Amino acid sequence: MNIPEQVAQLTSKANFTPNNHHDLEQININLTNILVKADKQCSKFKAAPWSPELHQMYLEHHYWAMQASSLKTGQNYDHLLAQLRTKLGISNTNKNH
Repeated sequence: MNIPEQVAQLTSKANFTPNNHHDLEQININLTNILVKADKQCSKFKAAPWSPELHQMYLEHHYWAMQASSLKTGQNYDHLLAQLRTKLGISNTNKNH
């Protein structure tokens, strides 16, 4: 019996017995195993080569999004913005940044 069938069978019960609780725990274990296996399969893409141009654009987007958030919320992100300016090669004297 597959997981949806097991869940359907358990949801039709009026009262849960200890065996039903055990079945529910087993479904939880099976779902967790499926998610862990899927996560491991997806994580291998992290080793894919990263385009320097794409990374530069990401940093620029992150910088401006953080600037906008700082202005909108009043949060002080100066230390994070300074780190991004360094990575982007932006000087503090440029008033547009």
